[in-house]
Amino acid sequence: MKVCTDAVEILGRPQPGGLLFSCEHGSARVPAPWRPRPSDRKLLEMHWGYDIGARALTRRLVHHAGTAAVIARFSRLLVDPNRDPADPSLVLRDCGGEGRPTFNRIPDLQERLERFHQPYHAALDALIRQEKPRLLLSIHSFTPLYRGQKRHQEAGVLFDRYDALAERWWSALCAEGLGCYLNEPWSGKDG
Repeated sequence: MKVCTDAVEILGRPQPGGLLFSCEHGSARVPAPWRPRPSDRKLLEMHWGYDIGARALTRRLVHHAGTAAVIARFSRLLVDPNRDPADPSLVLRDCGGEGRPTFNRIPDLQERLERFHQPYHAALDALIRQEKPRLLLSIHSFTPLYRGQKRHQEAGVLFDRYDALAERWWSALCAEGLGCYLNEPWSGKDG
């Protein structure tokens, strides 16, 4: 199965009671009517624009696990589907000294929510209601240098509940030789 809209791409075949993947930052795409300028291209190609490698990893995991994924088809610089609509970082106006997206100077927030954020979450929610997955895994990548600060971890297991399951995954990643941390660089318990 493959469904592709302006806001979302759904891959694979959902498995009732199985795994379901999501990838909120899988694309650097900024569709019309927004027109990124050359200075924006640099930001869109960096971690500010999308999670580098996350979409490709999600596709491999879907194939390997024989399940489905919901992937955002728009840059998180346009509107971040991993943020609550009330979060001040929903639309970034400054990228940590790297620049300022020109298309975010005066963001048309309601249009972005209606065209991208809400349809993404509606698609994900519909699959969750329909398939009742045992576990939803959200795939992200993170940059080793963020706002001038070096990060030492290679992987993070972020979670809000299911501490025991998260610790088992963390142990397995550490056993593979990865520098892995629980709830770092961000905590799933922070909302």
